[in-house]
Amino acid sequence: MTAPDPTDAPVDFALYFAKHGHPIVPLRPRGKEPTLKDWPNQATTDPNQITAWFDDCPESNYGIATAGLVVVDIDPRHGGHLWSESNEYRLPETYRFRTGGGGLHFVYKAAEGQIIGNRANMAPGVDIRGNGGQIVGPGSIHPSGGRYKIEIGPDDVDLAVVPPWLVELILPPPAVPRSKPQPLNGDVDRYCAAAIADELRHLEQAGEGRRNDQLNRAAFSIAGFVKAGFVPQDWAETKLEAIAVKIGLPLPEARATVRSAFLAARPREVAS
Repeated sequence: MTAPDPTDAPVDFALYFAKHGHPIVPLRPRGKEPTLKDWPNQATTDPNQITAWFDDCPESNYGIATAGLVVVDIDPRHGGHLWSESNEYRLPETYRFRTGGGGLHFVYKAAEGQIIGNRANMAPGVDIRGNGGQIVGPGSIHPSGGRYKIEIGPDDVDLAVVPPWLVELILPPPAVPRSKPQPLNGDVDRYCAAAIADELRHLEQAGEGRRNDQLNRAAFSIAGFVKAGFVPQDWAETKLEAIAVKIGLPLPEARATVRSAFLAARPREVAS
């Protein structure tokens, strides 16, 4: 069964991916939410059941259940493209889907015996979908009217196994906290010191739901001073991680966010 035409209905794409062994779940029209309460156990590759779902609601979108898969969800609106385009994090070729909102899904299969769940904000703009998750399938329609599309699919390549280096990022070993950061010495520019203190204060005050985003903002800003030579990188990373853990972020997640922000930052100019 060859891939449907890009303008075909979502049901045609759903049947195509089911044929390739990927369980399907119905979603709300132009939405991401499953219409089945117990969808993880009801997702299926049965073409008769899939057809029946769409007969009941022809405008439905559909999801691909990600049990046994590892999907890297890149959102460029939150900087995910900076992570995926860096030399350090080049993703090997596999299925690649373009989302209706302009993002990307890189789809891998888990290694034998490997169970990987969902993880939000592995890095800014980078989420992971695995066991217990689902992604909106190509051919579905975004609320904006844009279509989810296949860029590389089953007709083009074999589904690749998730690379070990990515598994290490998703499931990092327990991280050892850094030693307590020492105060900055008197050589730091007064404007720079005040700006850093302001960023750290905002980070300490970040509420739930904003903590990782605020950490990314603070790390990106402070990294600019580091790259301009105003403050040591080890001091900045240690301080950011310590506050992140204090406000409730897991250390591995905080460390990944700080690292990604430092990768993307550029030296800041400070007027003399």
